[in-house]
Amino acid sequence: MIDLGKIADFGLKLTEFEAIFDRAAKLHAALVFLLTTGFRGAVAFFVRLSHFESPKAFTGVSR
Repeated sequence: MIDLGKIADFGLKLTEFEAIFDRAAKLHAALVFLLTTGFRGAVAFFVRLSHFESPKAFTGVSR
């Protein structure tokens, strides 16, 4: 026979875990970014951003 109390307990634990993970993802987006891309990917991403220049920079257009 299936113990419904254990199933309900497990469901509550999953809900709590989901809420904790969701909150962490929203409040710590940088950490999630590092975890998903790896440290080297994050460094490469930020280095590319710092070296990005607008196409207008080469034409002398200020706007």
